[in-house]
Amino acid sequence: MLWLGFYFPQLPLSIFAGEQAVPLAVTRREKGRDLIDRCNDLAQAQGIHAGMPLNTALSLLSSLQVRERDRAREQQQLEALAGWAWQYSSRISFDPLLMLLEVGASLKLFGGFSSLLERMQQEQPAAADLQHWALAPSPSAAALLARYRPKTRITDPGQLPGQLADIPLQRLTRRRQVLELVQGIGLASIGDCLQLPRPELARRAEPEFVLLLDRLLGRVPDPRPLWQPPEVFEQRLLLLHEIGQAGALLFPARRLVESLCGFLRGRDGVAQRLQWQFLHRDAPPTLLAQGMLAPGREVEYMLEIFRQSLERLSLPEAVVEMVLRVDDWQAFQEQAGDLFDSGAGAQDNSFLERLRARMSSEAGSP
Repeated sequence: MLWLGFYFPQLPLSIFAGEQAVPLAVTRREKGRDLIDRCNDLAQAQGIHAGMPLNTALSLLSSLQVRERDRAREQQQLEALAGWAWQYSSRISFDPLLMLLEVGASLKLFGGFSSLLERMQQEQPAAADLQHWALAPSPSAAALLARYRPKTRITDPGQLPGQLADIPLQRLTRRRQVLELVQGIGLASIGDCLQLPRPELARRAEPEFVLLLDRLLGRVPDPRPLWQPPEVFEQRLLLLHEIGQAGALLFPARRLVESLCGFLRGRDGVAQRLQWQFLHRDAPPTLLAQGMLAPGREVEYMLEIFRQSLERLSLPEAVVEMVLRVDDWQAFQEQAGDLFDSGAGAQDNSFLERLRARMSSEAGSP
């Protein structure tokens, strides 16, 4: 087997919608203190950095936008990306900030690894960044290399020890008890551990650590729970700034629509009815049912219909979060021809949608 790992180091920041044209940081709680976990380039330019106490960061930059790290939303975003990646592999697993795909069986179908990777990077959703990748014979190795040695490509298990040798043990495990034990006998890197005879290593270290190394090197199976795509698409987007004008919802909506179209392509499906919710601080959610003349999975087509719907939408107050749900998508193969994937078909449908919207508007005017 061959595993392709994608690491998303900026995911804790990117889950908060917006152009991020302001200094932004996410925090974590550690030993009773709030620390900066990650920050964007604008914040770094003002002297903010990871590990800095939040109070210090705010004293340096009072305009810093701060969000608490939301690991549940990070996982939701990974699963949304997995819905798109399902078209490339049906064996998908996760590590924190990582998506892992077993692609050994897909390489022939897509013309080899280079062709597969190029296609994925060309078709990736805008919210994704597939630059931190690694290919390895074990999922643990693919995950570790994607984090700390991106763009590594290993197909022969015999090459793993040499490629992993100089990686510090702290990168392999964070368990303090294990680290103290192996460092106490003078081991600092993965290579140090591999130089010891295995019986000696097994005698000195915990069995769990030895098993971790064996799985990393592909010597024993590395069982992982495999993700299964949901039957219903639902994704939420927390806005970095509240939005009070309906027309301004079009920009963050693109991210949700791209995720939906990725989900549909991964499931080889199309959709005709989209259900939107716009959440407010005090008012009940605003609901918008978006119907289309024909089912499809084209981002621009869906966004054009959404834009037309926004022209008739009234908001009781500013929107703080958006939700998109589709629970009645259809299988693409049940549709006739290639109408829904062709540029001409999408343009014709868009014209008809605009005509329908204009006729509806004129019919409602005095």
